[in-house]
Order: sequence, then C-alpha cells, then structure tokens
Amino acid sequence: MKRNNIVLSGIIILLAVIVTVGCKKKEEEPEEGDLKITCVPMTGETVDVSNLTVELHKKATFELPYKSSTASGSATSSSVTFSAIPNGKYYIVAWEDLDSSDDYSSGDTFGFFDAPVRVDGKNISKTIEMYEAP
Repeated sequence: MKRNNIVLSGIIILLAVIVTVGCKKKEEEPEEGDLKITCVPMTGETVDVSNLTVELHKKATFELPYKSSTASGSATSSSVTFSAIPNGKYYIVAWEDLDSSDDYSSGDTFGFFDAPVRVDGKNISKTIEMYEAP
C-alpha cells in the first residue's frame, strides 16, 4: 500500500510538471525587423553615393517598390534604415536617376543586392556596391 502511494504521488507530481510546462506561454518571434542598407562605390568606381533612392521590392521584377527612401551620407558612403519591415523576402535596388528619365538608364548610378534579403524579426544590415550603369 505504501509503495502504491509513492507511485501515485510520483504520477501526480509528473502530471503537475507536464501541465505547468505545457501551459507556459511560448515566447513569440517578432513579426518584423529593421533593415539597414549602406551604399558605397564599387572598387574602381568614382560614383557619388550621397543622393540615392533605395527601394525594397517584394518581387524580382522590380516593378513597384514596397518601400522607398533616400539614403543620406557622403559621396563615399550613405545609408538608410527601413524600420518595422514585416518578415519576408525582399529584393533591394539603389539608384540615382541622373538623367531624370524616371527609369534605370545608362549613366545612372546603380546597384543592387545580388540575392533576396530575408527579414525574420531581426535587425539586418546589408551593403550595396554602386557603379555607373552601362
């Protein structure tokens, strides 16, 4: 009888632990993050990167930007931070429309990150090397 009470007590304690652990609220992952983009001239290029438009696109077709902002800094390094970006995959392009054509064209300062960037609740920094578009 004493052994049965010990076993029963052990089972009750085990169940209490399982219920307590199972009821703990799981810490939620952040659903957004900040994305800092720094633009610098590509090695050997003499482009001015002080006045660039940086765009985030959800598709690699680059048709309509999801977000767009102006990078600020100097002729050799400028940056912009997009805050509270929802988790997901983004394509990044930076450019300066030197001929005012409202499109990417020869002579514009241009650069892009060569792979989609995944925002997953963390703060991320990426660097884009800029060049004169051919």
